[in-house]
Amino acid sequence: MKRLVLMIIPALICGMAFTFTSCDKRDELPPTEEQNEALLETFGKNNHFSQWIPSEEFLGVCTDDLCMYYCQVWKELFLEKTGYTESYFNKHITVHGSGLEHYSAPWSDFTQFYVTYTIQVDWTFIYNIDVLVVKFGENYIHSNPDLIDCYLSKEDIKKMPLYDFNIVKIYTIIETNDCILSNHERLKFSSLNSAITYLNGKTRIDKYDSFWYETYIDLKTGDWMLRVYATTGECPELYFTSVRLNLITGKTSIDGQGKDNCCLFCE
Repeated sequence: MKRLVLMIIPALICGMAFTFTSCDKRDELPPTEEQNEALLETFGKNNHFSQWIPSEEFLGVCTDDLCMYYCQVWKELFLEKTGYTESYFNKHITVHGSGLEHYSAPWSDFTQFYVTYTIQVDWTFIYNIDVLVVKFGENYIHSNPDLIDCYLSKEDIKKMPLYDFNIVKIYTIIETNDCILSNHERLKFSSLNSAITYLNGKTRIDKYDSFWYETYIDLKTGDWMLRVYATTGECPELYFTSVRLNLITGKTSIDGQGKDNCCLFCE
């Protein structure tokens, strides 16, 4: 059930609706050095990560033979799915926690293996949690009778419809190797501040006063991305901009800009 909660939260974030109006044209001049410095100071004070950060229950790497076996199975499947080399994996990925959990409820009786890990390139990183069902109980409604109450092999897991890797296709079922990630070693920008300064020169986000941001991997290209959502004012006169920056190519895109519909949620 804890995994389901983790899967639902990003969907709620992605499902937020906004009313898009005409772009804000208040100031189209390039930002000055002083304006960029003021932005970085404000950004540092008023920003929020949207990445999931593992709590204590997801930390601590298991050491028993069965759990370590599934750690190796996960790593092999992860390399197959992402296209990462083992040397890249060892250099850029850190496992923070792993373990086996049993879950029992009517029509849902199974044991799962979970692993929390970080992928990091230069200054940016993302946390992920991957979950594999490794054993079905008698009450699991969709289980193959031949696989009940036995621990699954790597090949068994690959055949399961629950074969799920967050990094390959976030929070969805994976059945084919349809998403290969890029083996990036370096980013175009030397720091978050340099990326924000560059972004501000493209979209003038220094006109806003509150920010949240996230870094993530574009699953279509394998590129690292920075997304910034900024607001100014208060409901019902709240204005926003939502922009993305490709940290590999420098390409910038505006997802939305205008007046927020936050008044829809007012009492």
